[in-house]
Amino acid sequence: MQALSVPNREGLGRTLTITTAPGCPPGGYARVRLASRLGGSLPDNPPGAYTIRPGQTLTRVSWPWWWAEWISASGRAYRIPEVRP
Repeated sequence: MQALSVPNREGLGRTLTITTAPGCPPGGYARVRLASRLGGSLPDNPPGAYTIRPGQTLTRVSWPWWWAEWISASGRAYRIPEVRP
């Protein structure tokens, strides 16, 4: 998983573009969410995760205190490293 982080022109927040790993098999998928150090997560209604398949991207505008997490099959969350251009 990789998250590309680009600051917004207005200087408020950033745009996160999340993609699957290059080695993700054609029938594979990844479950991801945005998490906040304030305790929340997105999607929040219903709570859970976004599903991304190979070739797809997830793009969200977020505040600096939010980060992307990959949810493993066991349910454990791992922070996705952000790459800044």
